[in-house]
Amino acid sequence: MSGIYDVTMAPGASTQIPALGSYAKVYSAPGGSVQVKLDGGDGFSLMEGQGVRLPDGQTFRDINVRNTSGVAQTVLLFVGDARFEDTRITGSVRIIDEVTDRIQFFVSSQSLAIVSFQTAQLIDPTQNVRGCILRSYYLAAAAGAGGGINNRLVAARSVPTSTTQPTQQHSVAANSTASTTQVVRESSFVNKFYPAGWGLWHTWTVGSVAAGTNYAEYAFELL
Repeated sequence: MSGIYDVTMAPGASTQIPALGSYAKVYSAPGGSVQVKLDGGDGFSLMEGQGVRLPDGQTFRDINVRNTSGVAQTVLLFVGDARFEDTRITGSVRIIDEVTDRIQFFVSSQSLAIVSFQTAQLIDPTQNVRGCILRSYYLAAAAGAGGGINNRLVAARSVPTSTTQPTQQHSVAANSTASTTQVVRESSFVNKFYPAGWGLWHTWTVGSVAAGTNYAEYAFELL
């Protein structure tokens, strides 16, 4: 029978839903993707808004849902027959290529005399209360003779402490080089949205020889 089923699951847990239909769609999975199996068949990894439909004339009798995210979450799953259609647009829609007077510009130019992992904060997570949009970036780096440098722009909920990416961290851009010739990575049209509570950092690590140049420019907008 067509309807919306809600199941609350711990990380890695699964549950069986006895439901007859030919179409299944994940309405809500706030913690991350889930795996859906129809009648014990192949597993489909689905995020919010994604679904799976059987060929015409075929139906399933039960659905197995497994929480493949790393957190407990309540999943809303719609089950319907071949006649079902959903063309709604839910939630809030924002055109993020609209540049407003809230846009800000940041320059990070550092001395490379320190070999250990270093960071320069661009956005404080506590100041990002409604989300932010990264508009553009420019990363440039050159290593000292016989050395190397790893240069990154990182979005995360807390200050990065190494080049290893923990949960809830996104490496927006990076250039790693052992060349004394400057290497540039840039994009003038990023428009990457990060939710409230996320910050942005410029991070770098100088290896072997502490010399060279390190420069970064970012344009961002706090909403």
